[in-house]
Amino acid sequence: CTQLGITSGSTKVQTQQFQSAIDRIHREGGGVLILPSGTYVSGSITLRDNIELRLERGAQLLSSTNPFDLNMRGFILSDYAKNVRITGEGTIDGRGLEVSLALDSLHHTGKKIDKNYYTERNRPNTRPKLIDFSGVQGLRIEGVTLRASATWGLVMTLCKNVTIRNVNADNRAY
Repeated sequence: CTQLGITSGSTKVQTQQFQSAIDRIHREGGGVLILPSGTYVSGSITLRDNIELRLERGAQLLSSTNPFDLNMRGFILSDYAKNVRITGEGTIDGRGLEVSLALDSLHHTGKKIDKNYYTERNRPNTRPKLIDFSGVQGLRIEGVTLRASATWGLVMTLCKNVTIRNVNADNRAY
């Protein structure tokens, strides 16, 4: 990971480093991006063909809490890719409460208006999912913990050949 410019233990948002590493692995024909034990922070990233994101035991991939770092569709995305995998014993944490409260603040201060703001419940309606995959073929999610999305945790639309095994999902953040 460090040879790809990604470092653990930092509070610095490393979206560009993550996406560059994924894109490089993709250009080289595919492979595994391994996150060793440690804490990593990123904005939204997109997984491509033949990419495995492996979080080793003790690895935590945290969403940035700054809504401007996030695609409001989701934290981890993939569209019409083949052979996408998220594996390991680590955790993907959307920090949903923090993201949602930041979105609410930005809405009320006029800095990022949510045109679908849910006025009856006094909260933002446009919030990022933890994982949003569309049209992925050959998808495997195995062993990881998925937690604290700002909205839906795992969305798979039009995906084929999907395997989900031994996943712990805890999605009660907001």
